[in-house]
Amino acid sequence: MNLFQELKRRKVFKTVGVYAAAALIIIQVADIVFPRLLLPDWTVTFVIVLVIIGFPITFFLSWNYDIKPDSKLDSGEINPEETTDPEVLQTEKPNLNIYTITGGALAVIGIMFWFFFSTSSLSTADEDLIENSIAVFSFDNLSTGEETSRMGEILQHLIISDLSGLTHLKVISHQRLQDIQKQNSEGVENYTIAQQANAKVLLSGSIMDLSGKKILVGELIDAIDGNVIISHRIEGKDIYSMIDMLTDSIHRDLDISKHSNDDIELKAGTKTTQSLDAYEKYLEGLKYFNQLQWDIAIKKFNEAITIDSTFMDAYFYLTISLGWADDYIKTDQSAEEICKIILDKKLYHNEIEKQRVEGTYLYTKGEYNASLPFFEKLIEIEPDNKLNWYGIGEAYYHTATNSCNHAGTCSCKRAEATKEENYPKALSSMHKVLELDPDFHTAIYHIFDVLAYNKDWEGIINFDSKYKVNISGKIQPRVLRAYEILGHLEKAEKYYEKIEQTLISTDSTGEGLCFINAEISYNLATEDSLFQRAKYYAEKGIKICPSKNRWLRQNGS
Repeated sequence: MNLFQELKRRKVFKTVGVYAAAALIIIQVADIVFPRLLLPDWTVTFVIVLVIIGFPITFFLSWNYDIKPDSKLDSGEINPEETTDPEVLQTEKPNLNIYTITGGALAVIGIMFWFFFSTSSLSTADEDLIENSIAVFSFDNLSTGEETSRMGEILQHLIISDLSGLTHLKVISHQRLQDIQKQNSEGVENYTIAQQANAKVLLSGSIMDLSGKKILVGELIDAIDGNVIISHRIEGKDIYSMIDMLTDSIHRDLDISKHSNDDIELKAGTKTTQSLDAYEKYLEGLKYFNQLQWDIAIKKFNEAITIDSTFMDAYFYLTISLGWADDYIKTDQSAEEICKIILDKKLYHNEIEKQRVEGTYLYTKGEYNASLPFFEKLIEIEPDNKLNWYGIGEAYYHTATNSCNHAGTCSCKRAEATKEENYPKALSSMHKVLELDPDFHTAIYHIFDVLAYNKDWEGIINFDSKYKVNISGKIQPRVLRAYEILGHLEKAEKYYEKIEQTLISTDSTGEGLCFINAEISYNLATEDSLFQRAKYYAEKGIKICPSKNRWLRQNGS
């Protein structure tokens, strides 16, 4: 009798098949249910490992149970009268025993592992173990007056900042919640977003101003089922003291243990800004920053700083904006100068912010290699913070660019190696930024910078097609240039026509189209030696732009 027939006779295939079907069902249930119960990711993997371990156990027991089911089978003496119902009973009973023994063995293994893991985790856990996590969403502004259109978002920032002072509470950042919202379709419930951010509870509510008296309502909600745990209604005139009262209530509601490093007693405004007007300007600056209008963003951030000279977030985004605006406008400020102000005045609120500013300060001074360890450490601490990935992307890009531009004859090979090694890292970092926040258009612009400097014209066209980038005249000249260099003249002219139609209808000043013509004609003439094509765009620019247009003067078209 061959092996196949023997396996079939001993019912091994049937037993293992039933086990496999049951195993698949168990894995599916674990994969769906465990995340909803907020169990860690390893628990699903643990179930899969147990199921795999169970396969050889089931096979072994199935084979051996049929070797000696009784003395008659072993000796080969089979009574013909016992080959019907008793035989069926005989084979079903061993199968049932096999599943029982296998299940018992896996249960013992699972319990031992779980006990070991739990006790070892408890023994190694330190006093800084996070006991709770919370996601704070924008509050609804129910006020009828013209006080501020961004009051709800401002409240969100202030509450996040206030709750972040608790050592035993993990507070999901405003940026992280926004990034998750962008990755989801419209209409997704807040508690679903909170789940994706790994928060156990969420806080939302409303603010209303009635004849000078403010009413703040905050609802603490279970992130698993969306049910309200408790609601707080606070009345007063000073929004900052009201926020402090709300966060103190949340502290008690979550029964968070006290810690010597807790700074929740600090007033909310001391951690961000004490001026709602400054916050309004800051949020306007962020809007223009994401639209690559760095000159307007600089103006708004400076207005926020003028109102509140200790506003850390406004200073930091001013730094990034200045780094990019240098290519387009003349300013009396520099990114290096602003970083130094933050560090000298100690405007940062914690060590993480301090390290981010120190890393940024180094690369604004041209010390790109020195800045890398700062951002590498920050990514270890906050892997979902786009500013950390943006910072390390900047450092990688400029490390390659700097070494290639300034390498001497002896170090030419080293410079090329640095370029080949760091350009992919810079691209990967900026792609990570876009993964976290698809609207962080400064990262998109930087990707085009990397591709253009590396003369990857096909990469530029492919990237533009993938992201459908049509948001800024600062990006579009690069795509036009790629088409021109590759000799796709018809595609270049069609691409330009689409830009022209869009900008004529949306930009009454004509500045955007003037910039595009000046930029593309300048690059084609000075860097690519495509003089006839440069003339083609320059002539279009002369027809469209005023004679004193700043872009034509700047690029000499």
